[in-house]
This record gives sequence, structure tokens and C-alpha cells, in this order.
Amino acid sequence: MWMAVPGYEGHYEASRELTAVRSLDRIIVDKNGQYRKLRGRFMAGNRYDRVILSRNGVQKICTVDEIIEMTFGVQIPA
Repeated sequence: MWMAVPGYEGHYEASRELTAVRSLDRIIVDKNGQYRKLRGRFMAGNRYDRVILSRNGVQKICTVDEIIEMTFGVQIPA
């Protein structure tokens, strides 16, 4: 089961098992003004992996732990 990452709804989801992050399929406009379909993908499974979240051209680098905490409000025990 997956839940949308707050502030990135429709772009990224975190797993309820508290272990993974994925991006979702979406349509974007590239730098040439062309519409392109971006396929969603599995982004990280290790809690210390860094992931780049992007929305409206603004990027944010987070660890999986930080994304899980943002999404579910829980910290993963060490």
C-alpha cells in the first residue's frame, strides 16, 4: 500500500511498509515546449538512500527516512 508524499501529491508516494519511495507516471512539458510522458519508477529502498523530489522545477534532496517521516509522521527505529 502506498500513500502520497505531502506537497508532492500526484508525483511521489511512500510505502506503508516504511521502506520505499516511488515516482508516479505523469505528463510534463520539456524545455522545448513538448509534452512528454514520464514513467513512474521505484526510487529507493534503503532508508539512507538519497532521493531528489522535484515539483515545478524546484528540487529537494531527502533521505528515505525523511520522506517516511514527512508522509506518515513516524520515525523508523535505528
